[in-house]
Amino acid sequence: MKEPAEMVPDMEEVRPPGVKACKAAKHKKPGKEAVYEQLESMLAVKEKISKQKLLDRLLAKQDTLSDIEVSRVLGHGLCLVTG
Repeated sequence: MKEPAEMVPDMEEVRPPGVKACKAAKHKKPGKEAVYEQLESMLAVKEKISKQKLLDRLLAKQDTLSDIEVSRVLGHGLCLVTG
């Protein structure tokens, strides 16, 4: 059984049934893309936390950094601001 056409009050245009569902489906992402984006954001947060922990450990050290530690810090792309 078909649904009757819907009358849109503002535009005075008759839309076939299912137009709202089609418009809503257009904005939804397929399952795999949504999961991929969620995983990507989680990995970015994890990387940021890892870098922050490394920076906290280095700043908590009482000794000066060795050449190897300095190269590790620079290799990770961390930016140490001295003030």
